[in-house]
Order: sequence, then structure tokens, then C-alpha cells
Amino acid sequence: MEAVVSPQLQAVGEQPPVPVKNFQNDSTSYAAQLSQPKLAATSNLKNLKHIEVIHGVPTIQFSVEERMQFAKEHQIRTFPWSIGFKTNEETTKAVVWISLPNLPTELFAMKALLSIASAVGKPIAIDKATQTKSRPSTARVKVILDLMDKLPDKIKLQFLDKQTDKMVKIFQEFVYDNLPLYCNHCKHQGHDEKTCLTFE
Repeated sequence: MEAVVSPQLQAVGEQPPVPVKNFQNDSTSYAAQLSQPKLAATSNLKNLKHIEVIHGVPTIQFSVEERMQFAKEHQIRTFPWSIGFKTNEETTKAVVWISLPNLPTELFAMKALLSIASAVGKPIAIDKATQTKSRPSTARVKVILDLMDKLPDKIKLQFLDKQTDKMVKIFQEFVYDNLPLYCNHCKHQGHDEKTCLTFE
């Protein structure tokens, strides 16, 4: 499987950069242009959905088209369907970046990276700096892993020197970036049983 290079996207919620305008050739005053974002925010507030109280319960009505638009604006976690799927339980699968600090530079090859990362989960991407080898101190691979698995903190790499018939062994560390917790009690990601609020 060929890994894709992760695009350099904006962070979630980050606004796109505002182009710099030439105020000398613009008839609108500088003060008026500064107030435009505030006016836009005010107009968004005016467009909020109307809340009705029906049988004592505040109610908002959305159309199917609006819900589809909401889905386009926000990230959704996807995962393979299974027979035991339940809507009130989250999957134990997570997409996580793993770092391989001080990885030998000859192992920055695609086959080597994907083979090493497969010890943790299913590799699906490498980052731009790893592909271009512009950050030799660390390689990063994105994998799909199971939070219920016993995740290794290192892997042993063996190299056979055919000339001397000697085996060279090194240990490569795994660093998990923002690895989410999973609660076996409420079946949700983001916390464990010790901090679960559903425990009585």
C-alpha cells in the first residue's frame, strides 16, 4: 500500500489568511475596513435559528440540507462498519501520528517506514518533512491503531551483515502524538475509567 503525504492544512477552526489590501487605492477608509469583520460577526448572530418552546422544551428545527452543510464544515471521525455497531458507543480505533526519533537516515525509505509502523497499526501516511528528509532527527507516520491493543514503546531492528555474517541489532523508540484514552465503561474516547463521569 502506498502511503500518501499528509497535506499541510490549516488547523481545525483556523481562519484562512486575510489578504493584505492596498489602502491607498481603496476608497473605503481604513477605520471602515477594520469594522467589517465585526459587522460580519454581528450578521452571523442575526442569522441564528429561531428557538421555539414546545411542550416546555426549547426546540430548534434544522433542514436536512442544513445538517449536510454542517457536516462539510466540521470533521467527522469515520471507521469501518461492523455487525456489533452501536450508535451510543465510540470505536476503539483511532488515527494517530507516531514519531520515530533518531531513526537511521537509510530507513527513511518508504518500505522501511511502513514496515516499522505496521508494528503499531495500519500505516496510511507519512508527513512532508519525512518524505523530503528535511527533518533527519525524526520520522513521522500516521497509523490507524486500536486503543485496546497493547501498544509497543519500541521495536527491535535487525540487520544482517552478509560479509561478516554478523547480526546488528538496534532498538527504535515509538512516540505517540496525542494518543487518546478510551473508557471501557461508557465506551467513549477522550478519558478512561478513572475519570469517567458516568460512574455512580
